[in-house]
Amino acid sequence: MSNTEHDALRAVAILYLEGMIWGQPGKLVQAFHPQATAAGHFAGGYFNSTRADFIPEWLALGSLPPGTPFAFDITVLDVTGDVACLKVSDTCFGDDYTDYLTLIRDQGQWQITHKAWFVHPKTA
Repeated sequence: MSNTEHDALRAVAILYLEGMIWGQPGKLVQAFHPQATAAGHFAGGYFNSTRADFIPEWLALGSLPPGTPFAFDITVLDVTGDVACLKVSDTCFGDDYTDYLTLIRDQGQWQITHKAWFVHPKTA
């Protein structure tokens, strides 16, 4: 994988995280394919939705002011042709997450087609 491709995938991950953490729907719309889905457990229940439902539901939870620093690490970045998978560890609103992002490059642009996440239990 070229550095350019690595940088492009990292840029999508950052766009996604900034949109989520800073409450910027335009960034989420850019990061996610229009037919993307998201699934995981949240607040004691199973959550599964489309991009159209996911973005407003997430933004309703609140956000931090744009520019607020946040921690993340891309622990896996795997590419086969025009398909990529990123494993991202991040902290959002005091919770630690592991996100698995599947991306597809279409017309030269990488976008997230599916997000699955895990919220790590708080330790004492």
